[in-house]
Amino acid sequence: DSISDLSRGASAMAAGDLSIRVPVHGSDEFARLAVTFNQMAEHLQAANRRQAELEQARRSLVAAVSHDLRTPLASLRAATEALRDGVVSDPPTVKRYLSSIQAEAQRLGGLIDDLFELSLIDSGNVRLDLEPTVLADLISDTVESMNHQARLKKIHLSGRCQSDLTPILADPLKIQRVILNLVQNAIRHTPSDEI
Repeated sequence: DSISDLSRGASAMAAGDLSIRVPVHGSDEFARLAVTFNQMAEHLQAANRRQAELEQARRSLVAAVSHDLRTPLASLRAATEALRDGVVSDPPTVKRYLSSIQAEAQRLGGLIDDLFELSLIDSGNVRLDLEPTVLADLISDTVESMNHQARLKKIHLSGRCQSDLTPILADPLKIQRVILNLVQNAIRHTPSDEI
């Protein structure tokens, strides 16, 4: 009967079976309760699917960030060992290695900032400091800061933006980070200009 069906359904759900649905008989209060039970089960199952997808996305992100952290660390280690062991000693090469170390340290710092930002977003504590922002300035600043990294890969980097764009209301630091990440990825995956 309806009460037994609901009881079995509730027990199955309590045991973790979110696919359980109970039959709906007639149109009395038990039937309405069965419909409500089935709707609740559907919502719980959908929420469980979304949670599983978020967990998979989180695992993928952690794997990607772990990989991205290894790259600058390996570069830092190689450059410092080369300097320490005297593999490079002429002043221009030493200067170039030191510039590379500085760029990789900044890149590593940016990745750590991204992780911190992700934890703030995850906890719901992200704060936006909105102000009128000129997109052309952000692009110009990004190109200027990434030129060294691009030159190391023998890539020509330039940025153009319409001069008559009106400022937008945005958090310039967060928008700059997005642009910076896009340019870093583009540099990383673009072949050298000298082919």
